[in-house]
Amino acid sequence: MSDVSSPRPQPQDFTFAQLRTFAVVAHAGSFVRAAEMLGISQPAVSEQIKSLEDCLGRRLFERRRGAQPRLTDEGEDVLRSATSILNACDGLLGRQDKVADKNIELRVSIGPYLRDTCIKPLIPHLYREFPGIEIDLLPAGSYTDNLRMIAEGTLDLAVSAVPASQELSPFERLICEVPVWMVAPKGTCEKLRSRRCSLEELQFIFPYKREPSGDSGRRYLRKQGIIPHTSPRYIEYADVLGRMVEEGHGVGIVMAPAMADLVEAGRVEKLDVTLPPIKRIVARSPFAPPVTASLEEIFCEALRVHGMT
Repeated sequence: MSDVSSPRPQPQDFTFAQLRTFAVVAHAGSFVRAAEMLGISQPAVSEQIKSLEDCLGRRLFERRRGAQPRLTDEGEDVLRSATSILNACDGLLGRQDKVADKNIELRVSIGPYLRDTCIKPLIPHLYREFPGIEIDLLPAGSYTDNLRMIAEGTLDLAVSAVPASQELSPFERLICEVPVWMVAPKGTCEKLRSRRCSLEELQFIFPYKREPSGDSGRRYLRKQGIIPHTSPRYIEYADVLGRMVEEGHGVGIVMAPAMADLVEAGRVEKLDVTLPPIKRIVARSPFAPPVTASLEEIFCEALRVHGMT
């Protein structure tokens, strides 16, 4: 009776999820940061990287306790191949241009104030300069959601504002720092000086959506030593916020350019309260079409000029 050997087990194929997780870790430079951006746990990130290494038979990262993971030479090679594979996958799923002579859709997340004041006036120029693109201006998501979508490649560019102390990921770059003002209805300065009211008694208004997870405005004020008696309001539209302040509905915490005209016209008052500046940043997906880099430079220049006015 002949000896029939059993079939040799085949190595398990890697998955697109493992490749994407690997690419995000490589660009983020941190397993923890990648986990936050992907919306999964850090152990899940580590397991996907280990599984990918086992499948490929290559060590992708140098890992040392207390230090950020660094790509090995083999990891650099794999990253180039992974990026090509993921770009091809995105093309098949309609996330990128499928045919070279078709329009390329660029998905950009930006808040309504900057969209209307900075980006919309650029649209005619951009379509003349880049006739093969379609720009889809999306509503501004939360900072965490934007980073996750940038890492996944489902968003190409995202403009955000973050505290001046926040460290940026490799996906992000600083555009400029913008002064932050506390603006109030006329007469508020005199009331504060005469102690007819205190900062804690004021109704504060922030120019963004309220986060489902908590009262970020109240946390911000507490960091400035202000414990408000009432919960802040959140108004996403800067022009509406300015009108509410002018009509006496509260005190706005806003970036200076958004209220400079109202303050100069004497329609609202700038309170003598020092607030830390805000970083205006842009994040670009590593999977975005190449033309995105050119648009990023144009956007950054417009936003930088706006931040200094």
